[in-house]
Amino acid sequence: CIFFVTAQENDPVGQFQTLAGKLGEANINWVDSDIMSYHVLINDFTRKAKTPIEDLMQGLTTLYGPATCHLLTLNERKKGGENEPPGPNPWRQFAKDKSQRGGDEDGRSADVTLLQMAMDDVSDDVSGSEGGGGGSSDPLGAKTEEEDEENPLLGEASGKPCGESLTIADQSAIRVCINDFVVRGLLPFNERRMRALNEALNTRRGLRGTLFSATKKLFSAGPKPGVAGKGPTNPGYLTDSPEILLRRLGDLSFLLQHYTMAYNSYHQVKRDFQNDQAYNHYAAALEMTSLSLYMGTGIRREPHPYYDECINVYLNLCKSPLYAMRATLVHCECLISRGYFLSAASWFIKMTNDEADLNSGLLLEQVS
Repeated sequence: CIFFVTAQENDPVGQFQTLAGKLGEANINWVDSDIMSYHVLINDFTRKAKTPIEDLMQGLTTLYGPATCHLLTLNERKKGGENEPPGPNPWRQFAKDKSQRGGDEDGRSADVTLLQMAMDDVSDDVSGSEGGGGGSSDPLGAKTEEEDEENPLLGEASGKPCGESLTIADQSAIRVCINDFVVRGLLPFNERRMRALNEALNTRRGLRGTLFSATKKLFSAGPKPGVAGKGPTNPGYLTDSPEILLRRLGDLSFLLQHYTMAYNSYHQVKRDFQNDQAYNHYAAALEMTSLSLYMGTGIRREPHPYYDECINVYLNLCKSPLYAMRATLVHCECLISRGYFLSAASWFIKMTNDEADLNSGLLLEQVS
């Protein structure tokens, strides 16, 4: 969580403490209760700070540590009356301009023209069936030329480009701030979390093994330590149970792009979920195992069987067609990216049924 407070506030350090308190009071079901906080003090040179910047940063670093505090300076060139020209639109690299959104290739433009004609016909039919009054309210109807050409990222609707008040120096300062947040704050924090999870996992595994071997002699059947029964498909695991710790370790590894470590964690925990008949957890672990194989390059195993089993578990054991549809869409995108078009088409066809005509029509459209 990143907190931003300007140096022109009456008590910037107190504002940071207030924001942190509101975050603690928020009733949010976090994946991990240990949340990293990063504190950015914005110093706008066009406005005078009431407290010296050096004193403010000294108080922040003393309170939160230097690795989670950053001073972001803006409008530094305007302090002495200098007017630096605005920098380039920082959002342009993420958006297409009007020339790029036109017909790209001849073949594609022809296909778009045919599709546009078909959509116009459908829109006319819908308008006629509704009485022909006013404009069409069909949500599938084509946008007007002005609506299609206006891109909010480029500021075409308002005539003002986004980020026009940011100079080149301001944009550079923001990039440095984001880089410091990732390198000095986020990565070391997650690495510490992974080490802590490893240590807790080793401790819990040893403790569970001792308890399980002792209780096995007394009871012929019963739940494992750390597992509270809530039905065959979704038993309730404690937050510090080895299964949840291992799943959390896999998620952190996946986020940090350590796909081999993520695969090992997911592959190991899925067997525990399967033994406990926790099929919702089992299917999710299968899905992440397959995604780790798709994203990683150092593991010589095919990811398709894991996703195939995941979808079957969602459908047949969990009775969750929505999760099965989500997994199918992601699985098919992965198959298409690797050139397995026939396999993707077969899965699209498998997910069609007579009870959901709209879904089946969209899936058959993807098949074609």
